Amino acid sequence: MPGPQGEPDIALLICRPTAPATAGARPVIYHVHGGGTITGNNLVGVDAPLTWAQALDAVVVSVEYRLAPEHPYPAPIEDVYAGLPWTADHVAELGADPERIVIAGAVAGRDCPGAVRYEVQEHEA
Repeated sequence: MPGPQGEPDIALLICRPTAPATAGARPVIYHVHGGGTITGNNLVGVDAPLTWAQALDAVVVSVEYRLAPEHPYPAPIEDVYAGLPWTADHVAELGADPERIVIAGAVAGRDCPGAVRYEVQEHEA
């Protein structure tokens, strides 16, 4: 997907069940990997969201963000944020529900959602 203006594209790993949805559109687990914003990719830690997705009949979207020190703050947050509207705009293709998108992560992936919430509020203002 396109990255923030003037930045490289962002890789999203999209995992969805092959069977038809059991109860309408599926929820989305938007996964932010750990690694302290200096290591990792969108495969790191995705096993937990995939387990949850199996239990919840959900879609997983795992974002790969630019890493420090080459791309210091706020680059990772900008990338994580950029994937959210893309995900919301493509829910029909994903068989997902735009009203049921949750952000999940561990370590840096746990910290990014708070900063992303701030970004969402700034863009809505």
